[in-house]
Amino acid sequence: MRSRWWIFFAAALPVTAVWWGLSRSAHVQRGMRSPDGEQGQA
Repeated sequence: MRSRWWIFFAAALPVTAVWWGLSRSAHVQRGMRSPDGEQGQA
């Protein structure tokens, strides 16, 4: 059972990291495009 959790974490960690990086870069680009971007400086 424990090995299943390790496989799940091993698969979820990089996916979460990539998703977080993409959403962050999208927020930064949106903030750079519009002068009043809410999360441009996050």
